[in-house]
Amino acid sequence: MRHFGWAVVVTALVLGKAPTVQANDPVIDVGRLMSTGGNTSLRFYDQNARLMISDLTVIFRPGDDHNTTIDVVKIGSNDPVATVTTFPGYQGSNTVFGDVRPRGPGVVDLPGAGIYALNFKVGGKIATIFPFTVVAETSDDPFNPDTKYHYRGQWEQFIFLNRSERFTDKPIQVNLWASGLDVEDGGKGQLYAKLLKDGEVIARNKRHQSVNKRSNIWGRYALTLHDPVDNPNAPGFSFERLLADDDDYEIIVEIDGKVVRRFPLIVDDGKINTSPRANLDFEPRSQLLSPRTVNLEQRGQAILQVYEIFWLEAAAE
Repeated sequence: MRHFGWAVVVTALVLGKAPTVQANDPVIDVGRLMSTGGNTSLRFYDQNARLMISDLTVIFRPGDDHNTTIDVVKIGSNDPVATVTTFPGYQGSNTVFGDVRPRGPGVVDLPGAGIYALNFKVGGKIATIFPFTVVAETSDDPFNPDTKYHYRGQWEQFIFLNRSERFTDKPIQVNLWASGLDVEDGGKGQLYAKLLKDGEVIARNKRHQSVNKRSNIWGRYALTLHDPVDNPNAPGFSFERLLADDDDYEIIVEIDGKVVRRFPLIVDDGKINTSPRANLDFEPRSQLLSPRTVNLEQRGQAILQVYEIFWLEAAAE
């Protein structure tokens, strides 16, 4: 079951009256925030209600004298659970993107289950609010009364497609999130992303990826679309092919042959209709999903490869 409605509730509780913003006010790169692996900004743990905040990317970064802080808030509490501070300036940046690094390990122990939000502030002003829910599950085995935690949030609400501004002929890459929560008992966790038109599969990843069925922590998977034939040399399915035909499409996330999420994709006038939250004038600004990011593997280099991001929202059940 997905939990979408609480995101609006959390935003209202934390924000109150939305401040006046400008199109170039700073925001946090939410796509990176939701990622996992070596370049992750946010890591959760299932053995205890704990998270760790590491390097973050500030988009539309202000000058080096603007510090970034993160308040970890539990909804219904008067005071933050913790505040994570960062070193001044940027670890690696260009004129728009800048990385900031927390002081210390950035580890926060949460007081159990509940609804939380990360309030990212740049220069003392709210830049991005990231809501999530912590769920506790206690074993009913009296000889092993263990409690584990899992997390709900935007991982199951969004996917994005990314396109390099330099290499526009590359195959479409679908970036999505999955966890052991998506795998049925006894399942293998074989993951596919499929592009459908009129109910027919017109592209998919060539080989399945494996979801870690033993972990309920969300992992990000990047799946490259190819023609749906059982051939290791199947040609890639490019944005050029997708945008050549205005129509209603759908991307499905499939695990062990079962569809776990559906994402409508509309091409109109040769363009993808993305989530409204990816528009730079979206309000509240704290919920903006940036329509650009940079190649994580190139951070620290003089010239960063910029990617265009197409955010898609899951269909309501």
